[in-house]
Amino acid sequence: MRELLAAPGAEARLAVDMFVSSAAMAIASAATTIDPGHHLVFTGGVGENQA
Repeated sequence: MRELLAAPGAEARLAVDMFVSSAAMAIASAATTIDPGHHLVFTGGVGENQA
């Protein structure tokens, strides 16, 4: 991910956008199918040190 974010090309930007879109869809799918008493927990990972 770090290499993609540093790359200047449009292909790298597209790859990042596709990853973000895919992750957002997976999170939304999980959030809408879990029981009301359960929670989603996010831990460190991709982009954790990008700030």
